[in-house]
Amino acid sequence: MSRWEKLENGKWRLKDEYRAMDPNSQEYARKIKSSMMKTWIYCEECKTKYCLGNPCIHHLSDSPEDRKKYEDHKKARKAKMQVAETSKQERLK
Repeated sequence: MSRWEKLENGKWRLKDEYRAMDPNSQEYARKIKSSMMKTWIYCEECKTKYCLGNPCIHHLSDSPEDRKKYEDHKKARKAKMQVAETSKQERLK
């Protein structure tokens, strides 16, 4: 049996019908993340597919988590360049 509630304007609706979610709740964030993990896009630069929940380095958003990921990528790339540079110098000696 359905549960009904009477609205202020005199109309009736189901009690457990659509309820707007609080965008600050953890459940909302979990649902959004899971829906983003289902959307796949092809990256021309990487020549691979990536999902919106875990984008490639070229398509990161401005969120604090993605900024940290980009900074870590820059540090790793810089360290890799320094290693390559020192190995070139050693060969020239």
